[in-house]
Amino acid sequence: MEERKFIISTRPAGKFSEPETGCCFDLVNAPLTEISEVPFTDDQVKAIDEFDPDCVVFTSEKGAALFFSEIDPHLSGRPRNYYGIGPSTCREVMENGLSCKFPEVRTSEGLANFLARNERNSKLLLFRSSRANSVLDEILDREKIEFQNITAYNVSQIKSKEIMRATEPDCFGVIFTSSMEVESFVGNLGDKVLEIAPGIKLFSIGEPTSETLKKHSLAVSEPIGNSDFDDLFEEICSLYCS
Repeated sequence: MEERKFIISTRPAGKFSEPETGCCFDLVNAPLTEISEVPFTDDQVKAIDEFDPDCVVFTSEKGAALFFSEIDPHLSGRPRNYYGIGPSTCREVMENGLSCKFPEVRTSEGLANFLARNERNSKLLLFRSSRANSVLDEILDREKIEFQNITAYNVSQIKSKEIMRATEPDCFGVIFTSSMEVESFVGNLGDKVLEIAPGIKLFSIGEPTSETLKKHSLAVSEPIGNSDFDDLFEEICSLYCS
């Protein structure tokens, strides 16, 4: 009997969950990065409350979850607008009974341009990871939109024995959800990367991650994601399981 092929997700352990959709591939997780939460002091929470943002912006589900558990209960209860980089991030906001908007182009640039159109005269709170790219900041600065950056959590590369499963014959491919995961993949596999890459599919959650794969001479496989892991996995299953 032929073994089922599997696809590797490289998401941090806290972000991984089994997909609900049926698929001809098994999905296994081999984390290549680790998330550590940043403890917030009373002074930091007070400073956020005094800044009194008109809207809060998230680029990950983790950031949104931390905001509503650690920060929001201590802020004045006035209405605010909420934005996410994609539907998964916004779902975390909506689970708290609030509405959330996300751009059609689900990249940092797309989010920044969306905010510039909708919140030009507002004060923005950006609640993100310590490794967030600078694109969002640069565009908001250029558009002269007032904002404050808050580091919600740290992300770091880790050593992974599980990622060596990418060398197994039943591995169909690997899904990367950040540029840091790609860098960690290359660091963990070393010289083996270029040996195994031609035999498996390398999937990317979005354009920045795709560019990092290309930087390491690794081919990006279709489909390319739009900042939503579940949607990307479903598209992969739809394309390759027929």
